[in-house]
Amino acid sequence: MGDNQFELKPQYINTLLKFHEFESEDAYYFIREFEEVCLMMKIPILGVDAIKLRFVPFSLKDLARKWLYSQEAGSISSWDNFVKGFLKKFYPVHKTAQIRKSILQFKQTANESFWKYFERFKDLLASCPHYGIEKWRLSQAL
Repeated sequence: MGDNQFELKPQYINTLLKFHEFESEDAYYFIREFEEVCLMMKIPILGVDAIKLRFVPFSLKDLARKWLYSQEAGSISSWDNFVKGFLKKFYPVHKTAQIRKSILQFKQTANESFWKYFERFKDLLASCPHYGIEKWRLSQAL
């Protein structure tokens, strides 16, 4: 094997989470899980970001893969470029606005324990890491 050659092993590809671009799919969750799987892969001649960029096409399906292939050649030059473009496409501004509204209007349901309420709240926050709400405002929801 030459210096620029490496093998994408099928067992690695089979462990990748698949993203199709369904409304129910969480783009942030996909990125987080994909990165975790890629951290387990070791290819001596490639860095972690290069591994992610090499494997991501195998993880995208249907409309998500079409989106990737529609990107201008060279426009995705780093993992950060990919993540920014991917989230812009699959985690649109209106979804962020909707979650921000849900966070600000979050209420405890009747007969719900504080701990279940708090877990639901944390799950909502985790679904949109870029919610951009100050901590003092978040504490008002609790």
